[in-house]
Amino acid sequence: AKSAVLFNNAWNKGVLGIVASRCAEKLYRPTVVLTESNQKLTGSARSIPHFDLYKAIDSCKELLENFGGHHFAAGLTMKPENLLAFRKKFEETVSALWQEELHSPMLEVNMQINFDQITPKFFSVLKQMAPFGPFNPNPVFSASHVTVHDGLAKYQEKHLAFVARQQGSYSVFKVIGFDMSEFYEPLRKGVRCSLAFSIEENIFNNVATLQFRLKDIKLEE
Repeated sequence: AKSAVLFNNAWNKGVLGIVASRCAEKLYRPTVVLTESNQKLTGSARSIPHFDLYKAIDSCKELLENFGGHHFAAGLTMKPENLLAFRKKFEETVSALWQEELHSPMLEVNMQINFDQITPKFFSVLKQMAPFGPFNPNPVFSASHVTVHDGLAKYQEKHLAFVARQQGSYSVFKVIGFDMSEFYEPLRKGVRCSLAFSIEENIFNNVATLQFRLKDIKLEE
């Protein structure tokens, strides 16, 4: 399938946009998330880069009560009995508009950085660029010659966590990588790598530390 149309009448309307964004990012598919409200299905839709979501939804307008939005995001309402027909029509439309270069997500790195440059002062400047979202994405950084310093672990056989160090730097940072457990063995063996990541603040026991949210890993050896 080139699209996802998800429905659950227990979902809260207020979180549909967030859920749709997370699902679109995770599945890398145009995604519609719906719940039931006032005997109608209402929801939010989110797209992936370079795919015109509004055009796809507009092609299904005969099945909708109303809709509105733009290239990347939309809101829509329909009668419950139209859900299956909408799901089928939306998938057909997305498939027709789909280009093969959209199949895999393209990661745009904003800046190569050394660990010693990542300081609380640097992060405070970074936060001034917030709020981050589809039209103001969280900056992605890359760092090379990185190895595991400590604490390499797998969680739920899917996720990865470790403390990273960089050649020539005294700074170390905790790294979290979702669905990246395939890198566990080479990292355990000490293979150097390059990381692509966003920087976030972790607060534990009222102590704030900086950590990395992994976007990708490239093995160097």
